[in-house]
Amino acid sequence: MLEKKISNLSTTLIVNSYECFPIQTDENEKKSHKLIREKYDATDLISTSRAISSLIGTEIIGESKFTFEPFGDSGAFLIKARESLSNSGVTHLKESHISFHTYVENINIEFLVVRLEYHICSCSEYNVYDSVKAIIPILLESQNLPTPDLITLDYIRRGAKFSNTSNEIRFDYHDANEVFKKTNYRLINDNDLIHVNGTRQIFLSLDKMDILTKLKTFGYEISQSDVESFIIFLQRSYCSFGED
Repeated sequence: MLEKKISNLSTTLIVNSYECFPIQTDENEKKSHKLIREKYDATDLISTSRAISSLIGTEIIGESKFTFEPFGDSGAFLIKARESLSNSGVTHLKESHISFHTYVENINIEFLVVRLEYHICSCSEYNVYDSVKAIIPILLESQNLPTPDLITLDYIRRGAKFSNTSNEIRFDYHDANEVFKKTNYRLINDNDLIHVNGTRQIFLSLDKMDILTKLKTFGYEISQSDVESFIIFLQRSYCSFGED
């Protein structure tokens, strides 16, 4: 009989991406509505979720999606770890999930902000940060996929992982450092509390020239000062969570 070593460890990564769409002119607003529909199409987001499942070593056992009017999509996937009871006697609890939701913020009169949230909970041995590889765009000029200006990552580890006895707890936290290397995104903050409470929060951003070039590629009439205003609004609104 195999030795009983069932792990109840799960790692969760909540990925929020924010992309600005200018609406200062009628032409910009018309272009933005068209681009949002194309870049945040529910079918494409479903495909991204499937790619995430593959990257973190899981299998999809159920999926669903919903579309809301005037805008908004939601999808949910029930997944299981590919690992099963093996010669080492190690297995995992099966219930994990991937979900996504899209939201539009229109409080700013200069631009719309689309927030795309992925909630990825996995009990596999794979690095959950690898899921970000399916979300960060290869080409910033893509008109068919999200090309966010700001990305936030919230990592949560719960449960416990043991070595040979209940007294030997393994704290092999996942590594995020390779996720954004060789991309256009730069690290702007890293609140690393994994050795305190098992959490970590990372903020990534494009620089202003990348954003300006991207928007001009999309055909927007936009200035550098407009982009600087975008960045200030994004970081003030979505990278802080209360007054000092």
